[in-house]
Amino acid sequence: MKPTRIVLCILLIVTAFSSTGCTAIGYKIGTRLDERMTKYYEVETRYELSKFKVGSSIKIKTFDGHLLTGTIIDMEYDSYIFMSAQQLIEGNLYNQAKELAELKRQLPAEDVNDYSFVGKGGNQSSLSDLFGDKSDLIIVHNMGKTSPYCTLWADGFNGLTHHFEDRAGFVVVSPDAHDVQSEFAKSRNWSFKMASDGSGDFTRDMGFLNKDNYWLPGYSTFVKKGDGKIQRVGQAFLGPGDLYCSAWHMFDLLEGGVGDWQPKFGYGEG
Repeated sequence: MKPTRIVLCILLIVTAFSSTGCTAIGYKIGTRLDERMTKYYEVETRYELSKFKVGSSIKIKTFDGHLLTGTIIDMEYDSYIFMSAQQLIEGNLYNQAKELAELKRQLPAEDVNDYSFVGKGGNQSSLSDLFGDKSDLIIVHNMGKTSPYCTLWADGFNGLTHHFEDRAGFVVVSPDAHDVQSEFAKSRNWSFKMASDGSGDFTRDMGFLNKDNYWLPGYSTFVKKGDGKIQRVGQAFLGPGDLYCSAWHMFDLLEGGVGDWQPKFGYGEG
Protein backbone atom coordinates (compact mmCIF):
# COMPACT_ATOMS: atom_id res chain seq x y z
CA MET A 1 0.00 0.00 0.00
CA LYS A 2 1.39 3.41 -0.96
CA PRO A 3 1.93 5.63 2.10
CA THR A 4 -0.61 8.39 2.53
CA ARG A 5 0.74 11.90 2.08
CA ILE A 6 -0.39 14.71 4.30
CA VAL A 7 0.49 17.79 2.29
CA LEU A 8 1.62 20.58 4.56
CA CYS A 9 4.33 21.69 2.14
CA ILE A 10 5.29 24.99 3.73
CA LEU A 11 7.51 26.90 1.32
CA LEU A 12 10.83 27.47 3.00
CA ILE A 13 14.17 28.80 1.88
CA VAL A 14 16.67 26.27 3.08
CA THR A 15 20.22 25.20 2.45
CA ALA A 16 21.01 21.51 2.00
CA PHE A 17 24.37 19.80 2.06
CA SER A 18 24.96 16.28 0.80
CA SER A 19 27.69 14.02 2.11
CA THR A 20 29.63 14.90 -1.06
CA GLY A 21 29.49 18.61 -0.31
CA CYS A 22 26.93 19.47 -3.01
CA THR A 23 24.99 22.60 -2.08
CA ALA A 24 21.60 23.73 -3.33
CA ILE A 25 18.96 26.13 -2.09
CA GLY A 26 15.24 26.63 -2.44
CA TYR A 27 13.27 23.57 -1.35
CA LYS A 28 9.94 23.12 0.28
CA ILE A 29 9.56 20.76 3.19
CA GLY A 30 6.35 18.87 3.72
CA THR A 31 5.35 16.04 5.98
CA ARG A 32 4.10 12.62 5.11
CA LEU A 33 2.98 9.76 7.31
CA ASP A 34 3.29 6.11 6.42
CA GLU A 35 0.95 3.36 7.55
CA ARG A 36 2.72 3.19 10.93
CA MET A 37 2.23 6.93 11.42
CA THR A 38 6.01 7.50 11.36
CA LYS A 39 6.83 11.08 10.46
CA TYR A 40 9.06 11.86 7.51
CA TYR A 41 10.18 15.10 5.95
CA GLU A 42 9.81 15.32 2.20
CA VAL A 43 12.32 17.50 0.40
CA GLU A 44 11.09 18.42 -3.07
CA THR A 45 13.72 19.67 -5.46
CA ARG A 46 13.44 23.00 -7.20
CA TYR A 47 16.99 22.89 -8.49
CA GLU A 48 19.29 20.17 -9.76
CA LEU A 49 19.96 17.57 -7.04
CA SER A 50 21.37 14.79 -9.15
CA LYS A 51 24.29 14.31 -6.77
CA PHE A 52 21.98 13.37 -3.91
CA LYS A 53 21.57 9.62 -3.46
CA VAL A 54 19.67 7.34 -1.12
CA GLY A 55 21.81 7.07 2.00
CA SER A 56 23.26 10.57 1.65
CA SER A 57 23.55 12.50 4.88
CA ILE A 58 22.14 15.99 4.53
CA LYS A 59 21.50 19.04 6.66
CA ILE A 60 18.53 21.32 6.08
CA LYS A 61 18.45 24.78 7.57
CA THR A 62 15.02 26.40 7.72
CA PHE A 63 14.29 30.10 7.47
CA ASP A 64 13.80 30.31 11.23
CA GLY A 65 17.20 28.83 11.95
CA HIS A 66 16.29 25.24 12.77
CA LEU A 67 18.85 22.71 11.56
CA LEU A 68 17.66 19.23 10.60
CA THR A 69 20.27 16.51 10.16
CA GLY A 70 19.38 13.18 8.67
CA THR A 71 19.49 10.72 5.81
CA ILE A 72 17.76 10.43 2.44
CA ILE A 73 15.92 7.12 2.69
CA ASP A 74 13.95 7.08 -0.57
CA MET A 75 13.54 8.83 -3.91
CA GLU A 76 10.35 9.36 -5.88
CA TYR A 77 10.72 11.06 -9.24
CA ASP A 78 11.99 14.53 -8.30
CA SER A 79 11.35 14.10 -4.57
CA TYR A 80 13.78 13.02 -1.87
CA ILE A 81 12.30 11.48 1.26
CA PHE A 82 14.35 12.69 4.19
CA MET A 83 14.34 11.23 7.69
CA SER A 84 16.02 13.11 10.51
CA ALA A 85 18.57 11.32 12.68
CA GLN A 86 16.07 11.21 15.54
CA GLN A 87 13.31 9.82 13.33
CA LEU A 88 15.67 7.26 11.82
CA ILE A 89 16.53 5.94 15.29
CA GLU A 90 12.85 5.95 16.31
CA GLY A 91 11.91 4.08 13.15
CA ASN A 92 14.63 1.50 13.75
CA LEU A 93 13.55 1.03 17.37
CA TYR A 94 9.95 0.54 16.27
CA ASN A 95 10.95 -2.08 13.71
CA GLN A 96 13.35 -3.82 16.09
CA ALA A 97 10.68 -3.99 18.82
CA LYS A 98 8.31 -5.64 16.33
CA GLU A 99 11.03 -8.06 15.23
CA LEU A 100 11.87 -8.90 18.86
CA ALA A 101 8.21 -9.60 19.66
CA GLU A 102 7.98 -11.88 16.61
CA LEU A 103 11.15 -13.74 17.63
CA LYS A 104 9.75 -14.22 21.15
CA ARG A 105 6.51 -15.60 19.71
CA GLN A 106 8.54 -18.10 17.70
CA LEU A 107 10.19 -19.56 20.81
CA PRO A 108 8.91 -23.02 21.76
CA ALA A 109 5.97 -22.89 24.16
CA GLU A 110 6.57 -24.32 27.65
CA ASP A 111 4.14 -26.76 29.23
CA VAL A 112 3.34 -25.63 32.78
CA ASN A 113 1.57 -27.17 35.73
CA ASP A 114 -1.83 -26.01 36.91
CA TYR A 115 -0.41 -24.11 39.90
CA SER A 116 -2.43 -23.19 42.95
CA PHE A 117 -2.93 -19.63 44.26
CA VAL A 118 -4.90 -17.89 46.98
CA GLY A 119 -7.27 -15.30 45.62
CA LYS A 120 -9.96 -12.92 46.75
CA GLY A 121 -11.55 -13.86 50.06
CA GLY A 122 -8.84 -16.43 50.73
CA ASN A 123 -10.28 -18.84 48.17
CA GLN A 124 -8.00 -21.31 46.44
CA SER A 125 -7.77 -20.95 42.67
CA SER A 126 -5.75 -22.73 40.04
CA LEU A 127 -3.80 -21.28 37.13
CA SER A 128 -6.52 -22.53 34.80
CA ASP A 129 -9.10 -20.60 36.86
CA LEU A 130 -7.24 -17.35 36.26
CA PHE A 131 -8.03 -17.52 32.53
CA GLY A 132 -11.70 -16.89 33.26
CA ASP A 133 -13.58 -17.30 29.98
CA LYS A 134 -10.49 -16.53 27.87
CA SER A 135 -7.98 -18.87 26.27
CA ASP A 136 -5.13 -16.39 26.81
CA LEU A 137 -3.76 -15.06 30.09
CA ILE A 138 -1.37 -12.30 31.16
CA ILE A 139 0.18 -12.61 34.61
CA VAL A 140 2.23 -9.77 36.08
CA HIS A 141 4.94 -10.88 38.49
CA ASN A 142 4.75 -8.14 41.13
CA MET A 143 7.21 -7.88 44.04
CA GLY A 144 4.50 -6.85 46.50
CA LYS A 145 3.41 -3.83 48.51
CA THR A 146 6.95 -3.01 49.70
CA SER A 147 8.10 -2.08 46.20
CA PRO A 148 7.32 1.48 44.99
CA TYR A 149 8.62 0.51 41.55
CA CYS A 150 6.21 -2.41 41.13
CA THR A 151 3.48 -0.16 42.49
CA LEU A 152 4.21 2.43 39.78
CA TRP A 153 3.89 -0.21 37.07
CA ALA A 154 0.71 -1.58 38.63
CA ASP A 155 -0.79 1.93 38.80
CA GLY A 156 -0.24 2.18 35.06
CA PHE A 157 -1.70 -1.27 34.36
CA ASN A 158 -4.77 -0.37 36.39
CA GLY A 159 -5.92 2.17 33.82
CA LEU A 160 -5.66 -0.47 31.10
CA THR A 161 -7.40 -3.27 32.99
CA HIS A 162 -10.63 -3.19 30.99
CA HIS A 163 -8.63 -3.21 27.75
CA PHE A 164 -6.48 -6.15 28.91
CA GLU A 165 -9.51 -8.12 30.08
CA ASP A 166 -11.24 -7.69 26.74
CA ARG A 167 -8.40 -9.58 25.06
CA ALA A 168 -7.15 -11.98 27.74
CA GLY A 169 -7.31 -12.88 31.39
CA PHE A 170 -5.25 -10.41 33.43
CA VAL A 171 -4.00 -11.10 36.95
CA VAL A 172 -1.29 -9.54 39.14
CA VAL A 173 0.52 -12.13 41.28
CA SER A 174 2.67 -11.19 44.27
CA PRO A 175 4.10 -12.86 47.40
CA ASP A 176 1.78 -10.89 49.71
CA ALA A 177 -0.98 -12.72 51.54
CA HIS A 178 -4.43 -12.26 50.00
CA ASP A 179 -5.67 -9.98 52.79
CA VAL A 180 -2.59 -7.76 52.43
CA GLN A 181 -3.12 -7.65 48.67
CA SER A 182 -6.76 -6.72 49.11
CA GLU A 183 -6.04 -3.91 51.55
CA PHE A 184 -3.21 -2.49 49.45
CA ALA A 185 -5.22 -2.73 46.22
CA LYS A 186 -8.04 -0.79 47.87
CA SER A 187 -5.63 1.94 48.98
CA ARG A 188 -4.41 2.29 45.37
CA ASN A 189 -7.87 2.02 43.78
CA TRP A 190 -6.72 -0.96 41.73
CA SER A 191 -9.46 -2.82 39.89
CA PHE A 192 -7.51 -5.74 38.41
CA LYS A 193 -7.61 -9.26 39.82
CA MET A 194 -4.84 -10.35 42.19
CA ALA A 195 -3.60 -13.71 43.40
CA SER A 196 -1.09 -14.67 46.07
CA ASP A 197 1.80 -17.01 45.37
CA GLY A 198 2.84 -17.38 48.99
CA SER A 199 4.87 -20.54 48.40
CA GLY A 200 6.75 -18.95 45.51
CA ASP A 201 6.59 -22.20 43.52
CA PHE A 202 4.91 -20.67 40.50
CA THR A 203 7.07 -17.54 40.47
CA ARG A 204 10.28 -19.54 40.93
CA ASP A 205 9.44 -21.94 38.11
CA MET A 206 8.66 -19.00 35.83
CA GLY A 207 12.12 -17.54 36.53
CA PHE A 208 11.05 -14.52 38.62
CA LEU A 209 12.23 -15.77 42.01
CA ASN A 210 15.97 -16.39 42.15
CA LYS A 211 18.05 -18.77 44.22
CA ASP A 212 18.45 -16.11 46.93
CA ASN A 213 14.63 -15.88 47.20
CA TYR A 214 14.64 -12.41 45.65
CA TRP A 215 11.47 -11.66 43.70
CA LEU A 216 11.94 -10.15 40.26
CA PRO A 217 9.42 -7.99 38.35
CA GLY A 218 8.08 -9.08 35.00
CA TYR A 219 5.19 -10.73 33.25
CA SER A 220 4.35 -13.99 31.53
CA THR A 221 1.76 -14.87 28.92
CA PHE A 222 -0.06 -18.19 28.71
CA VAL A 223 -2.45 -20.07 26.46
CA LYS A 224 -4.93 -22.76 27.46
CA LYS A 225 -5.48 -25.36 24.79
CA GLY A 226 -8.75 -27.10 24.05
CA ASP A 227 -7.65 -30.17 26.00
CA GLY A 228 -6.93 -28.03 29.07
CA LYS A 229 -3.14 -28.05 28.64
CA ILE A 230 -1.53 -24.77 29.73
CA GLN A 231 1.57 -23.39 28.05
CA ARG A 232 3.67 -20.31 28.65
CA VAL A 233 4.23 -18.55 25.32
CA GLY A 234 6.11 -15.41 26.37
CA GLN A 235 7.79 -13.51 29.19
CA ALA A 236 9.66 -10.27 29.86
CA PHE A 237 11.29 -8.53 32.79
CA LEU A 238 10.12 -5.10 33.93
CA GLY A 239 12.28 -2.15 34.93
CA PRO A 240 12.98 1.55 34.32
CA GLY A 241 13.05 2.41 30.63
CA ASP A 242 11.17 -0.71 29.50
CA LEU A 243 8.19 -0.68 27.14
CA TYR A 244 5.61 -1.09 29.87
CA CYS A 245 5.77 2.12 31.94
CA SER A 246 5.36 5.40 30.09
CA ALA A 247 6.58 7.66 32.91
CA TRP A 248 10.26 7.05 32.21
CA HIS A 249 9.94 7.82 28.50
CA MET A 250 8.05 11.04 29.14
CA PHE A 251 10.61 12.13 31.75
CA ASP A 252 13.38 11.39 29.24
CA LEU A 253 12.23 14.34 27.13
CA LEU A 254 12.34 16.84 29.98
CA GLU A 255 15.29 19.20 29.91
CA GLY A 256 17.11 17.26 32.63
CA GLY A 257 15.75 13.85 31.70
CA VAL A 258 14.72 11.51 34.50
CA GLY A 259 17.33 13.05 36.80
CA ASP A 260 17.36 11.53 40.28
CA TRP A 261 13.59 10.97 40.34
CA GLN A 262 12.38 7.74 41.90
CA PRO A 263 8.83 6.48 42.36
CA LYS A 264 7.18 6.80 45.76
CA PHE A 265 3.97 5.52 47.27
CA GLY A 266 2.82 9.16 47.63
CA TYR A 267 4.03 12.64 46.72
CA GLY A 268 3.84 16.06 48.32
CA GLU A 269 3.21 14.67 51.75
CA GLY A 270 4.26 16.80 54.68
